[in-house]
Amino acid sequence: MRYKSTPFKEKIIDEFCGDLYRVIGASLEDYRLMYAKHGAIFDVECDDVLDKEGPSGLRYHLKHRLARLGYMFKRCDEEGEDWMGEDCEEDFWEYAATLNLGIDQNGLISENKEVKAATSIHHESV
Repeated sequence: MRYKSTPFKEKIIDEFCGDLYRVIGASLEDYRLMYAKHGAIFDVECDDVLDKEGPSGLRYHLKHRLARLGYMFKRCDEEGEDWMGEDCEEDFWEYAATLNLGIDQNGLISENKEVKAATSIHHESV
């Protein structure tokens, strides 16, 4: 299967690769493998989000997923898996702010304005 390649998608994926390595020390191939083990195909999902939500939607989607994954790794490392039954949305967003990914609960954050996220993504989907 051939995946769509657009300048927008390539730039967003390149940005994601840098964030991915900085936040959890993983390569895109590592992430694709982890994704596949959970029954999803990274490139197909990116194409779907890009088609439905546009470039800013894809950027938010990937940054949000990465922040959730980083948060889960951090909490599991610190506390084991027992914390997963808690409501920790506020704590997650405090953690996400420390990652400097340029997102908050409302969407992408640009220098002078905020771009609303097209959809909400919950930690259960990561």
